Amino acid sequence: LGRITFFSTRALQVWLGDACGVRGRCEQASPLAAMACEVADFRAGSLVRISGREGFEDVGQLGKHDAVADEFQVTLLNGEKIFCGAQSVQGASEFRRPGEGGGQSSFDVFIGDQTVESALTEELVGSLFEKGFCVLKTAQQHSHFEATMDQMRRLERDGVLARMPEETEEWWLGLGHQGKVVWMDSENAPHESALIEADHLLT
Repeated sequence: LGRITFFSTRALQVWLGDACGVRGRCEQASPLAAMACEVADFRAGSLVRISGREGFEDVGQLGKHDAVADEFQVTLLNGEKIFCGAQSVQGASEFRRPGEGGGQSSFDVFIGDQTVESALTEELVGSLFEKGFCVLKTAQQHSHFEATMDQMRRLERDGVLARMPEETEEWWLGLGHQGKVVWMDSENAPHESALIEADHLLT
């Protein structure tokens, strides 16, 4: 699963992850609203857990509700879309954000097709102000993630990615973190769909 870290310097970092953290607001349709709302008051964009899916991905973003069938559409963290009965939808309040008890692969905001731009902006600003970074998780199928990573590795081998000066990388990544920070001229950008979709999602 893709994980993107936004720092105040706009650095990006892609990871694999299986844990998460949330922060909820109820006043608007937010990707994290389930944490602060009553379970019976689900809103499109809420982060929820689906019961009865042991062994399978069971966390995702709440979508449209079919009143006739009494079913919700849910976009799971792996990008899969499912329909489930309202009785199977639960709040996801147990998750913790990065730096606030969340695991190595935790995140601040899950971005799916129900994400509200104003709520996303509010979460980004709040996280950057409070702790200097914000981790976004995108709805991406594992196969698409692997394709994106393969493209990035190929771009690095071909010399398309330029590495930032190593002495500045800790400033980009945060104190004590290790990794490579690279950039790419937009004129040299590839045309593969997975990477373009990921770029369009954020720009």
